[in-house]
Amino acid sequence: IWSLGLSLHFMAIGKLPRRLGDFQDLSAFSAAVLKPVKFNEPEWDPIDESFKAILRRCLAVEKAARPASMELLQSAFFEELMESENEDNDDLIAVCRTRSI
Repeated sequence: IWSLGLSLHFMAIGKLPRRLGDFQDLSAFSAAVLKPVKFNEPEWDPIDESFKAILRRCLAVEKAARPASMELLQSAFFEELMESENEDNDDLIAVCRTRSI
């Protein structure tokens, strides 16, 4: 789920939430990764709030706070996405809902 969050973050704004090169040293980077990801940069302004909510959950620092894959599929963002997609995607979603991912 963490990796999914990183991938979605990168797809949304073209960069990862934190990169080692953005910090003076490894200890500063290590301290930063223990803090929640924030979405206060201007590139996040046009991004849907329900999508940001998914990212917050996927990138939760505590592993236990991250959702299961099935929970993500039942989130408001994916529910809306599924309703707006064509029938070809509905078959894929039905398969995802019936299997343990």
